[in-house]
Amino acid sequence: MRYLNSKALGALTAIGLIASGPAAAQHKPAGAPSVAPIGDATPPVNLPAGAGPSGTSGTPAGPVRFDRVGYAAIAGDSAHGAIAAWGAGLPQGFAEVTDLATGRTVLVKTADSAARAGYLVELSSAVAQLLGIGDGAPAKVRVRQVEPIAADQVALDQGRPAAPRLDAPPILLTGLRAQLADVPAPAAAAAPKPTPAVAKTVGGAVPTPTPHLKPPVTPPPAKPAPVKAAPAPKPAPAQKTPPPAATGKYRVQVAAFASQANAKALAAKIGGHVLASGKYWRVELGPFADTAAAKRARDGVAKRGYGDARVITD
Repeated sequence: MRYLNSKALGALTAIGLIASGPAAAQHKPAGAPSVAPIGDATPPVNLPAGAGPSGTSGTPAGPVRFDRVGYAAIAGDSAHGAIAAWGAGLPQGFAEVTDLATGRTVLVKTADSAARAGYLVELSSAVAQLLGIGDGAPAKVRVRQVEPIAADQVALDQGRPAAPRLDAPPILLTGLRAQLADVPAPAAAAAPKPTPAVAKTVGGAVPTPTPHLKPPVTPPPAKPAPVKAAPAPKPAPAQKTPPPAATGKYRVQVAAFASQANAKALAAKIGGHVLASGKYWRVELGPFADTAAAKRARDGVAKRGYGDARVITD
């Protein structure tokens, strides 16, 4: 039969596809990935450490850095102004210290040297000043080991602050404070220990014990000698007016007033007497037995400011 019917053609096509399967598998390109069934997508439980994406990406996990929260004590002195912190187990190098009360953060040099009992870390007074921490209750801090740039390392080696750090955000502070709830608070603060000196070497600080130096005793300022008040000047002795003679015709007229009260005030002052003279009141001294006595009386009241006084007779 010259032409095959449709049924015979379909049968031949199916046979050809079945036969071509193994041949197609043999000609599969090298390295072509196989598609795993859905059920095999979960990695096996016994997958060796380092396998999978994290192990084959070329960035293996680095060493665990020091990052803890706890309480900080403030040293009694600052070892030549060193911006440093030290504590048991704290790696030697550099770290960021964050005040959990404010979020303020500073970069410090660190040393593995025992701090006071119950404290995570001890801070030099220079660090406490940069953080704004006072001498009251123990400070609550976070200490995180970092590797700063060379410029910041040199600044700290020279006793200068590093570049300012950003304050910790509120959401981070909330989490850090929650971690601190599991840390026991230190006992009553003991006397401050002397700050270990920090050697100025780029790349690390070498703590060496420094004896506690007592501050120099400054003598109290000398009290100024009391200044004696100048004695008050003695009043000039009053000129004595000769007592009037029982009899005599000489008198001294001192002044005349329109007011009787003013005349009486002057008479009482100089030891004279008041006489009415028309609408005026005269103040006089005397009488005196002779002109010499009268002139002495006149000269006396003249020196007291009454230069118009004159001797008169009956």
